[in-house]
Amino acid sequence: MKNSFEEFLRLIILSLCIGAVASKASTEAQAVSPEADIKINSHSEATNADNDRLISAAIIDPVSLALDQNLAQHTNVGFEAKDAEGDDSPYMILPIPSYESGFGFGLDVAALAFLMPDKDNSEAPPSQVGLMASYAENETWSAGAVGTLHLLNDDLRIDTALIYFDMNYRFWGTGGESGDDSEYIDINQKAPLVHANAKYQIFPKTYLGLGLFASEIDSTYKLRGLDLPPELEEIEEKNSLVALEIPFQYDTRSNQQYPRDGWLADASAMIYDDALGSDVDTETVMLGVNKYITVRDRDVLAFRGMTNYTGKGAPFYLQASIGGREDIRGYEYGRYTDRMSYSLQAEYRWQVSDEWILTGFLGAAEVANQYDQFFKNVLPAGGIGLRYQLKEMFDMTIAVDVAVGKHDTHFYFAIGEAF
Repeated sequence: MKNSFEEFLRLIILSLCIGAVASKASTEAQAVSPEADIKINSHSEATNADNDRLISAAIIDPVSLALDQNLAQHTNVGFEAKDAEGDDSPYMILPIPSYESGFGFGLDVAALAFLMPDKDNSEAPPSQVGLMASYAENETWSAGAVGTLHLLNDDLRIDTALIYFDMNYRFWGTGGESGDDSEYIDINQKAPLVHANAKYQIFPKTYLGLGLFASEIDSTYKLRGLDLPPELEEIEEKNSLVALEIPFQYDTRSNQQYPRDGWLADASAMIYDDALGSDVDTETVMLGVNKYITVRDRDVLAFRGMTNYTGKGAPFYLQASIGGREDIRGYEYGRYTDRMSYSLQAEYRWQVSDEWILTGFLGAAEVANQYDQFFKNVLPAGGIGLRYQLKEMFDMTIAVDVAVGKHDTHFYFAIGEAF
């Protein structure tokens, strides 16, 4: 449940930056000798919170596309990170099959190189640079390059992205009850985007930064016999978006792939202004908080709360929306859209054996135009899931979930936890 346009980008970045493997692998895999090859037969889409919000608050949610939902036969198609001719920079190539309602089956491919820290920065995770491409059954595709740098012994983190995407998705309109209607229009959006931010560790585990986002969105619609919704009448076919970003993060999780205790708090404010060259003057604010509690030594009780705010005058694709594996399973991306939103989730993860985990989860979410309009159309959801834990991948999990929402049942197959 994030800004519709933002979520698509967030997931593109996630798919690329799968940096969580790098970040966690850094502290746990640095013990490997530089001369030794590292071969791990599975892949990772773990949620590194830095990359998770890389494009947060800039565009899309109807489409957490091919990253939050890696529907794969993850069988020995994994990453191979090895020392190339004595170079201390392992690399990995990740083919990631995927599936998501509204987009169909797809495939992501990411090629990442890890720049290992020197001895003076031994506490820093490796930096990453990479290329990616993705394609979905509904002809949505994207390609680009990303980088995440951990400098000054990880006191300074720099994220960069250069991406082009061509996305097709469904739009039900805006408003707390718009998604209750079975009628929708088809939207296509094409855009290049550039994003960079730098965050500095101001307190232990706490980062604050500054960033810049720029894109030009080209939107077209297929009305399917319907009238053009008023939300689209005021939107130009092409819009330049330029925003100043203020990111914040607090992270005490015990493990980024499968946390068993700790907190994760993420916040991001995006300020779009014509003084920066933007056609849109508005702002978006996102806040997400996760809490993990160990139960019976092996099980985990996880909670997540998320809220979005969008200023007046924002086009629909910058507004908050419901849907997506991370924030509320059981709803198609972007089915409910408005200026504000929240979602609440609780999940119990029962460790049946060393490799197998059963999960049960419940959640609720809602969108509204004003805060006093909340709790008039609460959207419930719940479901069950199964995990296979890859110990050699730093507790990474292959996850299968079935979730039921207000309208229908959704199936998810992914790498890593929903949150």
